[in-house]
Amino acid sequence: MVKLILKSFLAALALSALAVAAGRSLWPGTPVMTVLACAALFGTGLLCGVVMYAILGGHWNQFTLRAGGTDPAWMKWGG
Repeated sequence: MVKLILKSFLAALALSALAVAAGRSLWPGTPVMTVLACAALFGTGLLCGVVMYAILGGHWNQFTLRAGGTDPAWMKWGG
């Protein structure tokens, strides 16, 4: 699990750096390291948000099924 999280953070940072390198012309007077740091923070924040959404969604689905709810996948068969 830790490897997956580290790989996800590394991928998010690499994509953020790639986006900054491609879009550097948006802020021509700003130093490269400042723009990279801002992109890394934004990418990390976005990744944390996606992970939190996945965790909370999983807990909500688990709670719903334990409380007697019906799995939506079974509804297509008229269950």
